[in-house]
Amino acid sequence: MSKAGVKPSAKSDAKADFNLDDVEVTLGDLEAELTEINANSDKLQRGYNELVEYKLVLQKAGEFFKAAQSIAAAQQSEASSQQAAEESLETPLLKDQVHVTASTIYFCHAV
Repeated sequence: MSKAGVKPSAKSDAKADFNLDDVEVTLGDLEAELTEINANSDKLQRGYNELVEYKLVLQKAGEFFKAAQSIAAAQQSEASSQQAAEESLETPLLKDQVHVTASTIYFCHAV
């Protein structure tokens, strides 16, 4: 325009200023929105990391309790089998004792 000797009109200057103002406002809005998106993304990432950590803790706790339950069941089974073995060992002795007691009573009674 300057080569042609034409001066820009005041209208085009006002229009250019108006467009620049609009662009500046739009850029400000977009910058604020981008800042908010980044903050939300960080929040979501922290929340996700916490959930992954909780998941691992629950898995480890589940493994622990499952192992503890297996050990407890094995110990209970062992204790009940030992108790059954003790009862089977004591049973003949009790029968003998009852038999001896009955014989003694019988013997004492016979005398």
